[in-house]
Formats: sequence, structure tokens, C-alpha cells
Amino acid sequence: LAMAVFYLSIAHLVLQGQWWPVGAGKEPWFWLGLSGIVGLAIGDAFLFQAYVSIGPRRSQVVMTTVPVMSTVLAWLIFKEVLTAVELLAMTFTLFGVAWVVSERRSNRSRIAFAGDDNRRIYLIGVLLALGGAAGQAGGLLLSKKGLEGGFPPLSATVIRMVVATAAIWLFTLLRGRGPATIGALRDRRALILIAGGAFTGPFLGVWNSMLAVEH
Repeated sequence: LAMAVFYLSIAHLVLQGQWWPVGAGKEPWFWLGLSGIVGLAIGDAFLFQAYVSIGPRRSQVVMTTVPVMSTVLAWLIFKEVLTAVELLAMTFTLFGVAWVVSERRSNRSRIAFAGDDNRRIYLIGVLLALGGAAGQAGGLLLSKKGLEGGFPPLSATVIRMVVATAAIWLFTLLRGRGPATIGALRDRRALILIAGGAFTGPFLGVWNSMLAVEH
């Protein structure tokens, strides 16, 4: 996320004329900062751990429930009206996710997931992926609140990313993992992959998600 902050700062300088959204008031900082913690720090932490437990394919399938969770939360919090088509789409999405998560696996996978311990790990992985989806859904709704009044999506993305990065590093330092994390950056190949991932995901992806929320 620190690399994403760098990319976003450059984009903000080019498009807004400032490195930093200095004119942002307390309310946007509160809602967008909270959104960054919920969606980017906590939500992504759950998702990455789910990758380890059940793999990226099933994790991403579970993440397709983000629109469903966002819609339900918007209905509960913002009293948005759900149409019959939206309810039908949500039903199909949930059915598809449940089918993929519970589908029969290949012989090799069945061996890998045999035993109570591994089945427990698989269940925990699914729950972690659901936690990641819930985090992203909650983060998007909090962002919607922070974008009220025509607040620029790029500035919103900068605030979300800065607060999320600070939260993650604070947690890392409290766990005593700071030196190990910094030391891992000496791996040049890993650093290149991280830089590319930060550009396509937290930079372009999150920025575009804020544009989508605005519209």
C-alpha cells in the first residue's frame, strides 16, 4: 500500500496540483479514513489469508458476494430500494458461490483436504474470504458517505490509502514484524511484483472503485 500511496500522490499532483488533499475537512477524513481501515486494511488482510487457506480461485469466487453485501448494507443503512431484478441477481450470485465453494474436488484435492484438520482449515478459509468481502463492502459504503458533497474520488483514494497504510504499519510494528517486513523488500523480484501489483490493484483498482461509487 505504501507504493500505492506514492503512485496516488503523483497522480494527485498532476491532476489536482497538490501532493495531498490539503483542503479536505474533518468529515471526509473521518469517513474515508474509516473506509480505508475497514476495506483496505482489515478486508484485504482477511482476503490475503484466505488465499493461503483456500487458494485465489475460490477466494475470488467468494469475493463476488461484495455487490450483494454492499446492496444489503445500503438497503439497511441508506434505505435504498431493492428491485425484483436485483433480488434475483443476488440469489443467483449466492447460489453460484455456494456451489463452487462446496463442489466436489479432484482426487488430488480430496487427498489434500482429507481429515478434520484440513476441512477446518478450508472452512476457516471460506470464512476469511467472506470477511474480506464484508470488509470491501463496508469500505465502499463508508466511502460513499465520505464522497458526499462532490469530494474528488482521487483525493478520497489518497486519504483511504494513507490511513490504511498507517494502520497496517502500526499493526506490523506492534507485532514486532517491522524489521522482517523491511528486510523482505531486499528481494528484487518480489519488489518488482509488489510494485506492479500496487499499480494495478490499490492504485488503479481502488481509484476506479471510487469513481464508480461517485456515479
